[in-house]
Amino acid sequence: MRIYAASLMALVFSCALLLGAPEASAQAQEAMPKQVEQPAKGLEKPAPNESNHRGTPVTVQHAGDDELGSRLALKLKETLNDSSLFAVSDRDEKKLKVMLRTMREFEGRPNSSSVYSLVWVYSESEATLKYFLDEQIGLVHEGELESRAEAIAAATERLGARYSYLFE
Repeated sequence: MRIYAASLMALVFSCALLLGAPEASAQAQEAMPKQVEQPAKGLEKPAPNESNHRGTPVTVQHAGDDELGSRLALKLKETLNDSSLFAVSDRDEKKLKVMLRTMREFEGRPNSSSVYSLVWVYSESEATLKYFLDEQIGLVHEGELESRAEAIAAATERLGARYSYLFE
């Protein structure tokens, strides 16, 4: 519709010029919509990335159906999110991925302890291959969830500092 109106105004302006009516051409020129210059595509200033201001982008992926492992994953996410060194993000961007796999140590004793496996990878984007950075296995008991989550966050921070050049 906008193109149609602009074309119609251009036609009126052209007719007024051809017919030699200066008043009509002045009115037609004033009635024409003003074009606002827009920057060329790709030259716009990118919006600031809030994760750059906050810290290293990181995501935690948990696999496992044990309650203690799920609580460890949640506590780890909370610890990373509370830290100014990290920005917990699920966006498709450059980030560290903490892949956590948990299972009960003994099937007959729920909530006593869980075995976990951690793998840290660097992800350029979801469409690219991930780069292995480090791994860890361990055992977590009910009373040490918070300290274990903090230890994993500290290890994640060391990896983030070691591979910080990947985020430049």
